[in-house]
Amino acid sequence: MSGRLRVQSVGPLATLQDAGRSGYQRFGLSPCGALDQDSLAIANLLLGQAEAAPTIELTLLGGRFRTETGQLTLAFAGNFPLDVDGRSVPAWSSFTLEPGQELKIGAVQTGCRGYLACRGGFAAEQWLGSASTDLKAGRGGHNGRCLQPGDLIGAGGAPHGNSPQLRIPEQNRPAWRKEIRIIPGPQDDYFTDEVRARLLQGTYRISEKLDRMGIRLNGAALPAHKGHNIISDAVAPGSIQVPPQGEPIILLADRQTTGGYPKIATVISADMPSLAQLRPGDAIAFKPVTVEQARQAGAERLRNRSLLRSQMVPIETVGPLDVAQLLGSNLISGVVSGHET
Repeated sequence: MSGRLRVQSVGPLATLQDAGRSGYQRFGLSPCGALDQDSLAIANLLLGQAEAAPTIELTLLGGRFRTETGQLTLAFAGNFPLDVDGRSVPAWSSFTLEPGQELKIGAVQTGCRGYLACRGGFAAEQWLGSASTDLKAGRGGHNGRCLQPGDLIGAGGAPHGNSPQLRIPEQNRPAWRKEIRIIPGPQDDYFTDEVRARLLQGTYRISEKLDRMGIRLNGAALPAHKGHNIISDAVAPGSIQVPPQGEPIILLADRQTTGGYPKIATVISADMPSLAQLRPGDAIAFKPVTVEQARQAGAERLRNRSLLRSQMVPIETVGPLDVAQLLGSNLISGVVSGHET
């Protein structure tokens, strides 16, 4: 029998997300979906399934989850500590939960978000071709809302007992950037040369006003000499809007589809996963690139994604020392004294 996962406790903004809802922005619907699509892919590939299967996206804090009615094969991508019934389990790997066992996921150690995948995908409401939670519309995912204690989440399929448990070696995990690459515009002409240089030469910090819609930055103000109101036009993932107070806002997956503030620049698609892993207090710098450089970076990211499946290795494979795996292993069965009695 396929198992189910009971939420016992959970952190903020824990939602079911897949690759997102495409084709509906012209109707005013946000795409939603996992903020870090690379980690979403890794969590699912560790289970040998499609990269876009629904997962639980966790932000800053994990939670406690208990299996009910059957076995579950899970995988986790992200830098959070994990244990099963008090036994340490390495992140960036797959593992099995027997009925009644409890998975505890602690607070994030580095980065901001982690992804818990289930073999067969978690059961979620499909809405307009996606299982992603749209918090504004209250649709998709689990009742269109964040997860909360007491929720019972079904699994999309039964585990395969003969499938090996896999991990992805540290050298093949995502390398998140703090220098975020941007393309100027489309309204960079609303800002003077001095103000545009201020964006590139200054250091900004992620504020506590961070959610799935966007990230507000703390740092030097960016006044627009042409004013901060434009005729509303389309916004993209990574659009950097500048409202009247002058502190930029970077838009993410749950963003509105149009906006009336000038956009000084846009984060390139290849750096959106890195953006998703920034947390309050982190410093961020911007580096301008050309459209062609952005395309090359995007192509390189897709090439790296295509190699992920071949980089997965069985957990039993002997290789470079994995401290988390070592600490979670039972290396001895007992101790005897070397002294005569």
